[in-house]
Amino acid sequence: MFKLKKIIKNIFITSFLVTFLMPCIFDAQNQPKFIKNLGQFHQNIHFKLEHNAGNIYFEKNGVRFDLYQKEKINELKHGNIKFKNVLGHRYKSSFINANKEVEIIGEKKLDIYYNYFIGNKPNKWKSNVPIFTSVRYNNLYDNIDLN
Repeated sequence: MFKLKKIIKNIFITSFLVTFLMPCIFDAQNQPKFIKNLGQFHQNIHFKLEHNAGNIYFEKNGVRFDLYQKEKINELKHGNIKFKNVLGHRYKSSFINANKEVEIIGEKKLDIYYNYFIGNKPNKWKSNVPIFTSVRYNNLYDNIDLN
């Protein structure tokens, strides 16, 4: 019984964080963009969600959050390097006792794509990487999906 309560609590916390962070991060014109991993990210990552204050990584056994000071990240993107530190937090929400064969799929594919031409090894480059507006964990637990 204790494990079931912990599992339900974990799903609730992850769903809460993702659901309530989304409206703060995206408006109607700037919808979320879940980037499918075709080998351009670490192998544990299935989808990456970029936002103003960092990234959210969707992995088979959980969701990882890398969050930073939004104002300083924006300044860095515009070339301002006058400050010494950018504070951040990294944490992971794990799906305890989840099905090992969970399927993570992108939904509502956009008509845009990203290209990753990083480094000088063409075999590592990825092009036409699909972008989706949502992600679904199919059968995360028996008969339970997570959007």
